[in-house]
Amino acid sequence: MLSDASIAELVQARYARLPKTGKPQRGEWTVLAGVVHSQPSAAPQVVALGTGTKCLSASAVAEDSAGGAVHDTHAEVCARRALLAWLLAETRRAASGADDAAVVGRAGAGFELRAGHALPLYTSDPPCGDAAIFGPPPAAAAVAATSNGSA
Repeated sequence: MLSDASIAELVQARYARLPKTGKPQRGEWTVLAGVVHSQPSAAPQVVALGTGTKCLSASAVAEDSAGGAVHDTHAEVCARRALLAWLLAETRRAASGADDAAVVGRAGAGFELRAGHALPLYTSDPPCGDAAIFGPPPAAAAVAATSNGSA
């Protein structure tokens, strides 16, 4: 199993090898997210990367009647989109008979990640907005405790 530090190093090294185009310039910053594919029989590899910190405003989303704009370009969302594309390609490979695909057909229907494989996610910053995990506000916690009969 990969350590957290190894996962971070792999993702950061892969990002560093990308060309300068589109990367933050001096005085700018971004969030980096990536997914690493680890398996027992091969070196781990980064299979998805994403950077970003933006969402479209409600008015910009409303103006996008054709559906051509990407509404959320936070790093985790972009990395997830890249991961889904990679998983789809792996599923196609498995369906075509590739023995080394990261996914394998399930009895009955569908596909699943092959035994011993993992897809850990790295983010350079904690998620924000709806993706953040916070406890309930104190008032809500008190109401919940009262309604559960624990107060």
